[in-house]
Amino acid sequence: VYASKLVWVLNPSTKKIIKSISTTDPEWVTTDGKNVYVANNNGYVTRIDTATYAKDSIQVGPNPACLVVANKHLYASISDGYNSANGYANGKKVAKIDLKTFTKTKDIAVGLNPGSMDVDNAGNVFVVCMGNYGKITPEVQRISTSDEVKKVAAGNHIVCLRNLLYVFDSQTNWKTGEVKTKVKIFDGSSLQGQSVNRFEEREMAPAPTGVFTDLNKQYVIITSDADANSYNKPGFVYVYKKDGSFVKKFNVGIHPYFVLFPGIQTTVTI
Repeated sequence: VYASKLVWVLNPSTKKIIKSISTTDPEWVTTDGKNVYVANNNGYVTRIDTATYAKDSIQVGPNPACLVVANKHLYASISDGYNSANGYANGKKVAKIDLKTFTKTKDIAVGLNPGSMDVDNAGNVFVVCMGNYGKITPEVQRISTSDEVKKVAAGNHIVCLRNLLYVFDSQTNWKTGEVKTKVKIFDGSSLQGQSVNRFEEREMAPAPTGVFTDLNKQYVIITSDADANSYNKPGFVYVYKKDGSFVKKFNVGIHPYFVLFPGIQTTVTI
């Protein structure tokens, strides 16, 4: 709960609050199965023990935007997003944190304004570097298991399905609201493009706001507005097979942007 500076622990059956944990400007939450990790907008990551609710924090860099767990480490993208006037000078990196000691082991240099991340089943970490929303456009970079960084492709949304990386590059005409999206599928380790890619053959989401997958990593799921200027209107959820074949479209509420699978049920954040 960002403005209240809290993380709530809830019973999933009763929806009742079990615990309220104070932390500064929580921006992102993830887990390694034992602890919960919170990216705080003030430049820290907080670790919460799920058994005792004890917490501790380490400094990682200004405005951490996303957290993922891979290779016995926690990765935090450091955007320095509130420092656009100075070119996000203190961002452009991903902090790597040892899960056992909860200490930052290094900063990995990446592109400008890193944000969302995902991990393939080989442990490669992929990060979307959003650029400056002007001349420097978004691109996807890979951090290998040996911490080598390589550009993959232009794009502003990603999702990993096992060994495959899906890159969505959406270009927006802000005068008309029209969004044109190109999709590329890569092998996460070789970065070779896949020869079968049917995303644009039939029906592409008109204005993607997020890209996700199901628990079994069989489908690509896209939340979408009707166009770029329709964030205050009902949107959609699109479902595709792994090869990009269109499956189904759901009409949902205003500005959908997140999908979560608890068990076999699907929850859409509106």
